[in-house]
Amino acid sequence: MYCIKCGVELAEHEKKCPLCGTEIIYPEFIKNAPAPFPENKTVYRELNRNGFLSILSFLFFTAAALTLICDLSRSGTVVWSGYAAGGIALGYIIIILPMWFKKREPVLFLAVDFASVLLYLYYINQSIQAKWFTPFALPVVVSLAALTCLSVFLCRYFRQKILYILGGAFIMFGGFIVFTEFLLIHTFGLAQRLVWSVYPLTVFALIGAALLTVAACPKLRNYLERKLLM
Repeated sequence: MYCIKCGVELAEHEKKCPLCGTEIIYPEFIKNAPAPFPENKTVYRELNRNGFLSILSFLFFTAAALTLICDLSRSGTVVWSGYAAGGIALGYIIIILPMWFKKREPVLFLAVDFASVLLYLYYINQSIQAKWFTPFALPVVVSLAALTCLSVFLCRYFRQKILYILGGAFIMFGGFIVFTEFLLIHTFGLAQRLVWSVYPLTVFALIGAALLTVAACPKLRNYLERKLLM
């Protein structure tokens, strides 16, 4: 038998190595004794975030480039590939781009996302030579962006008033749906008056009013916390 540390030959049942002093363990005689060698353990290597994101970026770029190449080779011009490549670019901006940053400011990235959506819709509008971008898409996207960014900003920096913020956001979102139907009627002439938007407005208004009521009544809020939170 040899020492596991220095390799010197040991006498039978020797308790310590005479050279390095390492304790000698005989598992066959000592029950539940620790093994002389560490057990094999699976080593989990940490994912290289930048490398992973670089691969994803390459895949997105390749997909967009292939659609453009296929379209150009068949049609000699950009016909359908502009929509596909634009959609891929939009997905990259919304999903992958924020992952490159360790510290993310939600309001900033939301503003970039909505600006990208607006640019994509403008490209579609110009490609098909339509006239719905300015009277419909622009005010809808801008108003939704303002509502979303404002709500996220207030929830992030005024968390003690989150019930008030959410209550107001629900009510304003109901109003946004009514505004969207109004623009649909004005732009496309789909109806003569508001029809379907009244129903979601009612639902969102009731939810918002309930949240505002809970926020304004401490006793009711405490009662609900005791009932809902274990």
